[in-house]
Amino acid sequence: MSAHIAVTNLPAAGHVLPTLGVVAELVERGHRVSYVAIERYAEAVRAAGAEHVPYKSPMEGMHPPTDITADVIAQVPLAFLNESKASTAALEAHFAGDRPDLLMYDVSIGTGPRLLAQQWKRPGVVTFPTLTGNEHFRFDKALMGDHVLDPTHPALAEYGQAFADFTAAYGMPGATMQEVEKTVPEHTLVFVAREFQPCGDTFGADHTFAGPCLTERSYQGSWTPPAGEKKILLVSLGTGYNFQPDFFRECVRAAAALPDWHLVIATGDRVDSADLGELPSNVEAHHRVPQLDMLAHATAFVSHAGMGSTMESLFFGVPLVAVPQMVEQEVNAGRIAELGVGVRLDRTTVDAEQIRAAVRQVSTDPGIRANTVKMQRQIRAAGGRAAAADAVEAHLVTGTN
Repeated sequence: MSAHIAVTNLPAAGHVLPTLGVVAELVERGHRVSYVAIERYAEAVRAAGAEHVPYKSPMEGMHPPTDITADVIAQVPLAFLNESKASTAALEAHFAGDRPDLLMYDVSIGTGPRLLAQQWKRPGVVTFPTLTGNEHFRFDKALMGDHVLDPTHPALAEYGQAFADFTAAYGMPGATMQEVEKTVPEHTLVFVAREFQPCGDTFGADHTFAGPCLTERSYQGSWTPPAGEKKILLVSLGTGYNFQPDFFRECVRAAAALPDWHLVIATGDRVDSADLGELPSNVEAHHRVPQLDMLAHATAFVSHAGMGSTMESLFFGVPLVAVPQMVEQEVNAGRIAELGVGVRLDRTTVDAEQIRAAVRQVSTDPGIRANTVKMQRQIRAAGGRAAAADAVEAHLVTGTN
């Protein structure tokens, strides 16, 4: 029996892209999927077979801060809540007379969809594009690091009032976040393999660790390796913290010491290849690259350690040189090093020589090779998009409100 599933998400590639394989799988199984997304992702959403539902994001056009401080962290809850309110308003307006059978929403903006699902008496699926947590692994504490929040910070006070007003508007005055989370029959879908998740064996049947849910991305173009026998090295810092021309220049310098490699650098929208100086013959630079095409040919990946990129790299059996740019990526990079599927470099001191040595290490070390192959098998055994769609379909049946 087909169902109508509505999806809403944070407007960032690292959150949207992991969901598109699930969307494509659900559509192929005969379900109708509507996806609330900013215009930037409309083409990708339609390519997955979903109806695109547009909305205006408060975050659109913003660039993340370079330095993560306690002050920055204090402002995150309000930013996520405002995003949740905006996407929920679009959901409510678009589906007022056409209520979906299930809501699927990113953990960062779950407040609004949960309130709406509670009103509509619909089950929910909460998606985690990165690690999750429980009493055995406190991901929130890992993200905080050494930062200490001031409970009297004005941004936290503003968030508290906005949260109270929002919940009251949906008939839950005085509700806590924990109470909102418990109002909806909810299943947790994690786009990470259980073996990569710290304490992964402590999570129960209400969690599905599907791993990366890949789908065809023809809208990104294609890439074919150059003729010859050179090994392929992909370099990318993702879409958020990629304004790093000095780092990319160090990668170009490293290429001189890697004559048997062909480097492909994805610079992002704010760095041009001209900013990198004259490129040697074994280097090409582009604003964006079709990452899955690249990884299918790559021998190593110099990456920011975003979880989407990490899972995609390991899906293809490609070890990582992790150069994390922010705290969440630091946690991921630590896990990469702990599991022996790559090495970690410090973004504040990284240089051409370190990059060259790390690339040589991850591509020749037999231990890293064996660990990467093992993790590749575990990720593929997680089931990807098929396992994720199975979980959604099962929750459609069992998640009655």
